[in-house]
Amino acid sequence: MPLKNKTFLSNICLYTFLILGGGCTDEAGMENIGNTDRRIPLTISATVSRYTAIDKKNTSVTRTPIENDYTTEFSDGDAIGIFALRNFETPNVATIDGVYNLKLVYTKAADGTGSWAPATGDTHALYSYDDNLAYVAYYPYRNGITIKQDNKAEILKDLANNAKLQPAADQSTSAAYTGSDLMMAAVASPTVDPANANKKMLTLKFEHLHALLVLKPMGLVNCVPPAGASFEYAGGVLRLDVTAKDATINGIKALRMDDGTFRAIVPSPAGDFVPAGSYLTKGDKTILYTGTSLTAGKLAAGKYYTQQVETAVYTNGSITRALQVGDYFCSDGKIIPGETSIIKRTYIGLVFKVGRFTADDSEYVNGNGEPMTNINGYTVALKDANNGAAIKWGNKKFALDSNRNGSSPYGYFNGFKITQLLKADGIGNYPAANACISYSPAADAKTSGWFFPAGGQMLELRNTRGELIKKTVFTNYNSGRYWQSVQNGSGDSWSVGLTNGNTTQSYISTAYYVRPIAAF
Repeated sequence: MPLKNKTFLSNICLYTFLILGGGCTDEAGMENIGNTDRRIPLTISATVSRYTAIDKKNTSVTRTPIENDYTTEFSDGDAIGIFALRNFETPNVATIDGVYNLKLVYTKAADGTGSWAPATGDTHALYSYDDNLAYVAYYPYRNGITIKQDNKAEILKDLANNAKLQPAADQSTSAAYTGSDLMMAAVASPTVDPANANKKMLTLKFEHLHALLVLKPMGLVNCVPPAGASFEYAGGVLRLDVTAKDATINGIKALRMDDGTFRAIVPSPAGDFVPAGSYLTKGDKTILYTGTSLTAGKLAAGKYYTQQVETAVYTNGSITRALQVGDYFCSDGKIIPGETSIIKRTYIGLVFKVGRFTADDSEYVNGNGEPMTNINGYTVALKDANNGAAIKWGNKKFALDSNRNGSSPYGYFNGFKITQLLKADGIGNYPAANACISYSPAADAKTSGWFFPAGGQMLELRNTRGELIKKTVFTNYNSGRYWQSVQNGSGDSWSVGLTNGNTTQSYISTAYYVRPIAAF
């Protein structure tokens, strides 16, 4: 019985049909089943529920999403056991026609349709004798299964606790795994077949009586910049570890699926439950993992839970990856992908702009005095300059000629150019700019170094804030105003809000916050 992933499909079931014809048997007790003249061939429809996800995402303490609903299909050779009960849940309950743990075997045709039939040599035939008849079925079939047939709750308990129906300790083969997936259909009664009023239909709605644990092993693959890019990656991205093997999940040898995940069927625990286990990764390195405790009742029957294990082990392959907003900028000028937080490096900034601002007319020079002919993007410092304290824009007004705007602070993107002009005039006269270029930790010499952003660059800082603050290394902007490097028409300057849309022309002697950026 293979499991197939269904992405966010909430009402998909498998339907298989069986018409069991033939004459009635002559077994003893037939006279007690009711009006035998009303025997009608019975069409059986078996539906199988999907496992549904626990609404909690977990990552392992070895460190470092739930995912898709899983639907079960019967496959060729699967067998169910079925019970026919008259006067169900009354003191007079009785089995009918010897249909007590009757084995029905599934056969799948070439066209994908399926049919059920008693095992070879079994002469049973199923009919709908009267309306006071109930059926109970379970999967997988086991010989000698009995039930307390007068109560649905007791039937469930009997099956779930039956030693013959417990999950196998080794589920590493498809047969062992599917044979561990105990399901029950209870309690169903025949209804008129909508396709033929002279027939009856019995719908067996199977529900899972055990729970499912899914292991999602994640490893790193190397990243390669696109052609023409001049930056370097210092780390990879997490992808499903295709080298993972020999997984155990809470003591059970798990089945490896085609998508690289592992699965194990487990009895629904009565108390708190901690997902744990191990697997082998590249080079046969053992990975041990322990997840977060699930409270009692969380891992209920019919539920599945995904344990994602993230490791800093490089597995096979590499991917070409473009620079992205939110990527980590390291002290050596290299990039760590923003979705990878398990690589330990010295982060000094986050990428907030990919590519060059079109209106940025700065002539960039790196820390070694070399022209920067290719701007890959811009990074923003993780914290405010001046140790987070407010600071004045300047001690004197400076005529920046065309680099001023009396109507809007957002039309300029040349903060590096303005910073260089302020440096040439004597950086000590301009505390905010000085705080930017002297920000520590310093940017790598291959970059422009830290500089005082212009208004258009500040607007981009505001627009990308939602992505940047997702990273725990990033200190969110203050709710107060920030200086930017563009002066207004009178020689004072603009202050802007990075957590709101406030824009104000302010005296340069006023103290506001400042956040440096760098080009690379």
